[in-house]
Amino acid sequence: MIELAPRHKIGLPVAAPVMPAAGFWGYGQNRYAPLIDAARFGALVTNPITLRPRRAVPAFTETSGGVIFHTPPGNFGVKKIIRAHKKFWRGSPVPVIAHLPADAPDDLRRVARALESTGRIAAFEIGFTPDDSPGDIRACLHAVTRHSELPVLAKIPAAAGLDAPAAALDAGADALVLAVSPPAGAVSAAGDIISGEFFGLGIVPGALPAIARTREAFPDVPLIAGGGIHTPTDAQSCLRAGATAVQLDTIIFINPAMAQKILEALA
Repeated sequence: MIELAPRHKIGLPVAAPVMPAAGFWGYGQNRYAPLIDAARFGALVTNPITLRPRRAVPAFTETSGGVIFHTPPGNFGVKKIIRAHKKFWRGSPVPVIAHLPADAPDDLRRVARALESTGRIAAFEIGFTPDDSPGDIRACLHAVTRHSELPVLAKIPAAAGLDAPAAALDAGADALVLAVSPPAGAVSAAGDIISGEFFGLGIVPGALPAIARTREAFPDVPLIAGGGIHTPTDAQSCLRAGATAVQLDTIIFINPAMAQKILEALA
């Protein structure tokens, strides 16, 4: 058993060091059965959940080595999501972690309160962007950590440097999720530059120094690494570099059978 929130009074024990990243598994149901055995994950991380509906279709641009996501997915708002998915959360074979994008602090507080009241959520993951300052990070996390009894994970872009995770831990985060998907761009058919996050092959070698640097700076903090993991070797390399666990993203879409092999290799 791996403890992802060792300083928290409830804790977040998981049986395996692998989970899907937010945006790549839906809200918990296994859409990839029988290719992926969801019970082998250590936890399931939901798609983003916000207070009010956000009507946006996720947009991406394919490149030779992967895809650039440049429009984040929308959602139906916390009330509808709870109605639609709380029954599944009740029977989930592994803990469910709700992903909340960084938002107005009062909105975050209300979302966390609504989800926690279901009694079916094990922890929260608050997702930040490179544009969020240390002050933004503290304000968002305080809105949740000061009003919730559940563990809170802070998802920080590796590009943000070490000040961002330091601010997250100062604000009460129980663990760090290091998002190593780098910023990237592509040229549209109209000649415009489309920017976003890159997901694909070749990310892990560049991510390993960031994982090692974060582990050295925060040696006692659980660290989950995600971005570009496409093989068991990728996942094992991240763990050897200092990650406590890993998150899978596009490999779930493009090759669910390989995602299952990663789960089996790290069991």
